[in-house]
Amino acid sequence: MKPMSEILPQRDLSSAQRVSTRVVTYLRSLIDSGELHPGDQLPPERELARKLNVSRTSLRAGIAFLEMVGILKICHGSGA
Repeated sequence: MKPMSEILPQRDLSSAQRVSTRVVTYLRSLIDSGELHPGDQLPPERELARKLNVSRTSLRAGIAFLEMVGILKICHGSGA
């Protein structure tokens, strides 16, 4: 897997981008640590947003980014 510095280049990020980056970093840490395995479902959106103290919109942006780079797969109606 590519290091986060290659996926998310360092640059001046807006507040919303920093929040989404926090989501991406957290979810990648769950994957890298082995807490999440291929085929596992993410915890509920509401629970993740509360745990990370982010809005559900920011959480969705982070999840969408991970789907875009091929780390997550979103199955509409069944979660990510």
